[in-house]
Amino acid sequence: MLTLTGITRAANYQTALQSVTFASTTDYPTTNKTITFTVSDGATAGAATKALLVSDAAPVLTVSPGSTAYTEQAPPVAIDR
Repeated sequence: MLTLTGITRAANYQTALQSVTFASTTDYPTTNKTITFTVSDGATAGAATKALLVSDAAPVLTVSPGSTAYTEQAPPVAIDR
């Protein structure tokens, strides 16, 4: 359970909620998961639900042709856009 409290702009809460991630301790999770966010201003509450569809398919990376140069200790470089 994650609880956020305090008075701040809605954008700050949105940023915090968008940073929520899911990780599994098993290499092959077998069931779908559901995340529900419930918010309240003290008088009114609302909820949003997101279903996570679990798949054991290998990740796929598609990149543009060509190469990208990188110098050690340099700032990050985008490798594909």
